Amino acid sequence: GHTGSVYAAQFSKTNNLLASGSFDQSVRVWDVQNSREVLCFQEHLLNVSDVCWSNDGTVLLSGGFDHCVKEWDVVAGKALHSYSELQGFIQAVRFNPADNDVFLAGSTSKQVYVLDRRVKSTGAIVMHLSTDAKVSALILYRNGIACMSGDSHGAMKLWDLRTKACVETVFNDEAHKPITSLHMSAAPDAHGDDGVHVAVNSYDNVLRVYDKFSVIEQPQMRLGGLRIVHAINGTRTKNWPIKSTLFQGHDYSQSARKRWPREDDGLTTNGDYRLRSTDLQSSEDLNVQNSLLLATGSADNCAYIYDVSGPSGTAELVQQLDGHNDRVCGAIFHPQDPVLATYSADFTLKLWKPRPHQVTDLS
Repeated sequence: GHTGSVYAAQFSKTNNLLASGSFDQSVRVWDVQNSREVLCFQEHLLNVSDVCWSNDGTVLLSGGFDHCVKEWDVVAGKALHSYSELQGFIQAVRFNPADNDVFLAGSTSKQVYVLDRRVKSTGAIVMHLSTDAKVSALILYRNGIACMSGDSHGAMKLWDLRTKACVETVFNDEAHKPITSLHMSAAPDAHGDDGVHVAVNSYDNVLRVYDKFSVIEQPQMRLGGLRIVHAINGTRTKNWPIKSTLFQGHDYSQSARKRWPREDDGLTTNGDYRLRSTDLQSSEDLNVQNSLLLATGSADNCAYIYDVSGPSGTAELVQQLDGHNDRVCGAIFHPQDPVLATYSADFTLKLWKPRPHQVTDLS
């Protein structure tokens, strides 16, 4: 397993694989179902800060502090290309949801790079989006023509990739604390292309959830409709680059009010595993598929799950997840299933699932 802090993780949408990036300069791929590490890529020269799967699950991107984005063939288990023409630490990488050949990279050089995998020989950078702060997080939506960036000035900026224009800027808090994570919920229905909620982590110990139902107003793009639904205190994110994640159940609607059970003795963590699987207590009252859940890491060595299904200001703590031995750098939900991965500065990842659907230990 990893020999340094695990700083990034993402599930593939198409298979049972989980990718992780670490300060040990490696990218690892885990087969969750069969409880084993299947790939380890070790070509970065410095810390790996982000990973992202292609839409078909065959290619993996990793961004690093070595100013590179690297492209990996997961099927063949080999490196495909190193994009070394970028500047600054790469803090975020994202595939275009509508085009597997295009991806974005956010950098401390105050740039969002748009790259095309088809023109590697002549230079893959096809567009620069210049901003006034270090870019730490990215979301793509509207079938890949719109991008939201989060940065070190606490700004969420909406970009129109057709015109290279920053359409609007909204600050996450009055003190303009750096944003460390943006995560969008799943589309509200099978035909939707955008989620409704955005979770934002920043350096102020407040976890915020925005309703962006009216963020994109036809025919123009606007951020003016961005509205805070929940501002949650209780986690330690001040001065730490902590990441969060949203899970939207298949049957969730904003009118749903089902809550998770308050009993929280159902989590077990025994032993020291490089990738540990454990489980979350379930009951007849627990209906994950009717819920909108938010999970986050924290610098107090714990992860937290909140139920944010209800109206504004009604977020409830579902459970504190204990078991890591150092700060939890982040959490990521599986895109379809209520499976949560947490990753930590203790060099480990842990998997959490509702009982009785237990999974075996991974190491």
